[in-house]
Amino acid sequence: MAEPKPPTESEIDLDRALLELEDQLATFKARYLQVQQDQAEKLNLLEQQKRLKHSSKTPQVRSELTAISQRLEELEFHLESSLFSWKSMGDWFWQAVRFLGLGIVIGWWLRSL
Repeated sequence: MAEPKPPTESEIDLDRALLELEDQLATFKARYLQVQQDQAEKLNLLEQQKRLKHSSKTPQVRSELTAISQRLEELEFHLESSLFSWKSMGDWFWQAVRFLGLGIVIGWWLRSL
């Protein structure tokens, strides 16, 4: 009977890449769920705010409106931060640097001709 052969380096790299991908997918799913919950809460708060604005202007209503406005600002910040991360921006930044730099070099070269 043949002995099982040890995994090769490429198989180990593939396993490692799959584990990283699974971690990233789990993180993405968690963030997606959080964004959905934040959007639902934002809609509820906007409806509450709209109702309260049309009601009487008692001090209690004003304090509630202030609290709702603060919570809406927090939710906006969380939702906006979900769109951009410094890590993802770094990839775009270096792509822009590379291709803009290449464009400048090609432009200088063409101008010198």
